[in-house]
Amino acid sequence: MTSIKRRNSSNEDFIFFVQNLDDDLAKRDGADHAFYDQFNSIKNLNHIIVLYENEEPISCGAFKKFDTESVEIKCMFTLPEHSGAGHAAAIFSDLERWARELK
Repeated sequence: MTSIKRRNSSNEDFIFFVQNLDDDLAKRDGADHAFYDQFNSIKNLNHIIVLYENEEPISCGAFKKFDTESVEIKCMFTLPEHSGAGHAAAIFSDLERWARELK
């Protein structure tokens, strides 16, 4: 059974995912990683979603307000062994719903 829970950036499951995401991005970005990393702070993220399957965290996503009408999607990550199952789409939909609630 899957469940989606709203969190903030102090959530341990979210921090675990961000560490995995940073490791993955470091491999993909190569020498450019240090430049991009400056834009990836999670300190002020208050709109975090963690998706659980049978109480195990398997995916996450977040947003931050960009301006009064827009948000920026951040930190989308799914554990590789759960990739392709539609979890990112479920998280994205819930992030959109949450952002609309804040208007």
